[in-house]
Amino acid sequence: MSAVISVVAAIYAGRQARAAKRQADAARGELEPTFHYELHGDPWSFRLQIRNHNRRPIRIKRVRVRVPNDLIVWDSHDSRPIRDIIKAARRPEYGAAFDLNLVIDGVTPYAALPTIYQHDFHFGLRTDTSKKRRSVKGAVVVEWEYASGKASSQTVQISINLPIGTN
Repeated sequence: MSAVISVVAAIYAGRQARAAKRQADAARGELEPTFHYELHGDPWSFRLQIRNHNRRPIRIKRVRVRVPNDLIVWDSHDSRPIRDIIKAARRPEYGAAFDLNLVIDGVTPYAALPTIYQHDFHFGLRTDTSKKRRSVKGAVVVEWEYASGKASSQTVQISINLPIGTN
């Protein structure tokens, strides 16, 4: 019986030690950045959210949005007329790449909130695509690195589920 209690106590102590380490890392600004998406604004857009919990700044090098060939994706910061964006997206590629090359500041030690960056994307149907209402699975792949110290490129993939169609 005492052996069972010892094993349970050891497991509990191990979990507490990991939680304490995570809290200490967060206080010192040593956590990895987090990446996620949310549907945003009109029904044809989504927002990539990047939260830097680390004290070191991070550089977002490239974002690749992978969707089926019957969809097009464009950056909300694209200032070209929509006709030009659609023309450029007609090539049957699986996804679209956006070279952002931006730096997101790090947090100060013992900061209450992470540094947050948001980037909006729009998506639409190609002209020869069914407008039937459905959900489409895809992925957002973010290439990033720490902007200070020894830079080593890292990649994060986020699964996305986009509602499309009008009928």
